[in-house]
Amino acid sequence: MYKYNDYLKLTKDYLRNYPYYKQAVKSITEDITDIRERLALESPKTAKYSTESGGGYSELNGVEQAANKRMWLERRCDELQENRRALQRQTEKVDAAVNALSTEEQKIIQLFYFEGLTHQALAERIHLSERSSRRRVKKATDSIALMLFGLDAQKTFFFIRGV
Repeated sequence: MYKYNDYLKLTKDYLRNYPYYKQAVKSITEDITDIRERLALESPKTAKYSTESGGGYSELNGVEQAANKRMWLERRCDELQENRRALQRQTEKVDAAVNALSTEEQKIIQLFYFEGLTHQALAERIHLSERSSRRRVKKATDSIALMLFGLDAQKTFFFIRGV
């Protein structure tokens, strides 16, 4: 009997969320481009002097406010770039693992995880029994987990399965 396995759970989560990760990379790229355009247009304000007396002043003058905004935009851009790199690395790993599968296993992963078919609908689509469909999804998922997590996952599989 199988027990809870973090590597399989993570693999299933990666596969289920794969289309969202791909879209997130595109959205983050657009956000980075937008911030870079804003940074290119951002320039410090010039000091203004007036004869009118004011009832106080802000904590930061215009130049300091512009510099503060610029630093915030640069930090935000750096954070987004790191997020994009992490998502890209993960999607590239999943791409490589799925591409290493047989054509039939790739189709099963595509239909079950990316298109969200149930085991029954998958079985009808690929002309197998539901039980065979479950087995093939499980086998392909195990293979991807091994490719994503390597020896750590394999040791856990052997321990859990009693192999």
